[in-house]
Amino acid sequence: MKKLTEQLEEIVKAGFERAGYDKKYGFISISNRPDLCQYQCNGAMAAAKEYHKAPIQIAGDVVEGLRENSAFEKIEAVNPGFINITVSGELLRQAGVQMMTQERFGLERLAEPRSVVIDYGGPNVAKPLHVGHLRSAIIGESIKRICRYAGDECIGDVHLGDWGTPIGLVITELQERKPDLVYFDENYQGEYPRELPFTEEEFAEIYPFASARSKEEPEYKARALEATLKFQRGVRGYRALWKHIVDVSKVDLKKNYDSLNVEFDLWKGESDVNDLIPEMVAGMKDNGYAYISDGALVVETVLPEDQWLYGYLLSFGTGVEVLSPALLRRRLAALGREIYFAHSSEPDTPCQVSGGMLEPSKPKEVPAMEQYKDMTFCQSCGMPLAPGTAHGTEADGSASPDYCSYCYQDGRFAGEMTMDEMIDFCAPMMAQGNPGMTEDQAKVQMRQFFPMLKRWKR
Repeated sequence: MKKLTEQLEEIVKAGFERAGYDKKYGFISISNRPDLCQYQCNGAMAAAKEYHKAPIQIAGDVVEGLRENSAFEKIEAVNPGFINITVSGELLRQAGVQMMTQERFGLERLAEPRSVVIDYGGPNVAKPLHVGHLRSAIIGESIKRICRYAGDECIGDVHLGDWGTPIGLVITELQERKPDLVYFDENYQGEYPRELPFTEEEFAEIYPFASARSKEEPEYKARALEATLKFQRGVRGYRALWKHIVDVSKVDLKKNYDSLNVEFDLWKGESDVNDLIPEMVAGMKDNGYAYISDGALVVETVLPEDQWLYGYLLSFGTGVEVLSPALLRRRLAALGREIYFAHSSEPDTPCQVSGGMLEPSKPKEVPAMEQYKDMTFCQSCGMPLAPGTAHGTEADGSASPDYCSYCYQDGRFAGEMTMDEMIDFCAPMMAQGNPGMTEDQAKVQMRQFFPMLKRWKR
């Protein structure tokens, strides 16, 4: 079943052809001004250069031939050359009927299913769920179901917080109440009991009590931090208690998630990556990413807007490490290959990746606009006013020295819009005319440059 945008695009492309223009200009997008229309076509702006006509004239020609089409409740040409579209109720009704009569409501299965891992949930061991956990659980579960319905193999991971101070607080309070437990005997060499050292009622009450007490008693908090360090470093009795706490927490968490109809395929926690930390830190030091300052390991980072963050913060108890993504990305590449071989029968899924593809991102440089200082630009849209470019006209018919013909006619701007709206409109065309440039990069340049243009100066 064709998407609504595809159906509309077929109609509009046919309208361009009937009006005498290339159908390639009939591309449709969701409107960035939903207060004005639902969809829009900006092809007339691009066609103006080829046909040496004002965009609004081209848009008007196309709209004239589409005005009676039953697919549209409203279609109009607006300055400087947009085609605004509101679909009709009849088109929506037909689409709904078509969906109801087709298998899977017309959703076609993916030609190349992917293996997708979604990390969501984020509950903490030893602590009850709170209302904030609903957000990630519901959004993550929804995304997982959508991916599966589309045909992907989707794996949900709970991302369990099982390596922090809350566990140290529980252990400390348990030692306060039951100091004779074998777990606290440093000389004990036998097997630890399989039975829990607390009842479910005790466990539910211990953490809130210990958390409140740690806020009032610094010495108690220090002991809890020490207990946290002990189980993290593998002290036998403390690690055995940690396992009890994690196991009983998982049982309780699964009951709660079951009541929400949220299911996880994996119950991986922070503890599962603990053994990776020393290698990551060593790699950062060896490669000169990190230095010591006042006893802390420091990594200076760059955070580009459109790429992976340059660094990652992983918090373990009281320690915070800043980790270079180089090793992390290599680990992800290896895990991706494992997932691919374990779960995929397709030869070209996105999970078949290599470490070389996942090296640290470099912030993309945005050329300084000063390099264009000797060029003349339209003082509205920033288009270069090179020799032969059509200038706009003043009220007396003379050529405007400042504006192009697309933006300015007869002493008036072709359409009222804000600077941000102009940037949103121009960015796709700038990116299209500069291979290798993304729309986001184009917008970065324009936000530097447009405030210097006459129309937008404050």
